Amino acid sequence: MKKLLYLLFVSTLVWSCKIADHQPISETMNMEVISINNEYVGDYKISMKLDTDENIITGKSTCNNYGANFAAKKKKMEIDGVYSTKKMCGEEEMKIEKDLLTNLEKIKRYKFDGETLKLNTSSNMTVITAILK
Repeated sequence: MKKLLYLLFVSTLVWSCKIADHQPISETMNMEVISINNEYVGDYKISMKLDTDENIITGKSTCNNYGANFAAKKKKMEIDGVYSTKKMCGEEEMKIEKDLLTNLEKIKRYKFDGETLKLNTSSNMTVITAILK
């Protein structure tokens, strides 16, 4: 009986921890992108605003403004209609911006813990990480 109660307690604890590590995107959030493809880009101050009223993402990348439509439900996210302005910048800035826009189109899942947003591909690989400002 003690073993059964212990197992029940441990499984409840584990289950509650799994729920707590993911929160829905339920309000507009201003974020800063800190990594793309596991490469730190925090020095570039790339902004990302997720507007839940309009279901759009907007921001300023390394060089240009960008945006897209999004829909998030549970742990799934669809992003489409990715666009950006067309200003030219340095080679490194343009590569980072291209990586950001290309990866936005691949997003199928997300994980948000209340502070950090991880945008993942369908294989659950994190390609963009952002933090609340």
